[in-house]
Amino acid sequence: MTDVEPAEIPWSEAVVMVCTKCSRKIVGDESLADSFKKTLKSSFKENGFGKSVRTVTSSCLDICPKERVAIAVLRRNAGTRAITVSPKIDERTLFEEVKKLAVP
Repeated sequence: MTDVEPAEIPWSEAVVMVCTKCSRKIVGDESLADSFKKTLKSSFKENGFGKSVRTVTSSCLDICPKERVAIAVLRRNAGTRAITVSPKIDERTLFEEVKKLAVP
């Protein structure tokens, strides 16, 4: 065994990253980012993408929108895209907008 070994990736389409620093700037803690993550994770699962899209919180994504939350989507073999969203966005709209970036 070596110090570094390759690993299988359990997600097949994309990783969605929700910025915790944006959340802290808006509400004082990471609760908004956590809420967005939970909404996205459950929505992807409910819509049949639970195994193919991984949703996580992330430290600063270096986008830093004013009074908005940065979300970056790294799609396998298709690059990275980012959006910023209002903290008041409804759950369905949040999912639909992120899904456009995460799944073909």
